Amino acid sequence: MVSSLDDLHSWAPAPAPADGRLLTEKTQAERLRTLPTGVPGISYGLGIPNTNGRLGHNGKIPG
Repeated sequence: MVSSLDDLHSWAPAPAPADGRLLTEKTQAERLRTLPTGVPGISYGLGIPNTNGRLGHNGKIPG
């Protein structure tokens, strides 16, 4: 599947959970808290990976 930035804006219009405006500060902090995975540079939280300081999915699906 290929999508454009316009497609993504249609799919996830602001305010979205990703920007934190719909959540309390406490909930947003918990959402962004990640734990080590055992792989150097990668930690994972509530559905959000942190890869060397970059939060979010890159679109890759292994396998």
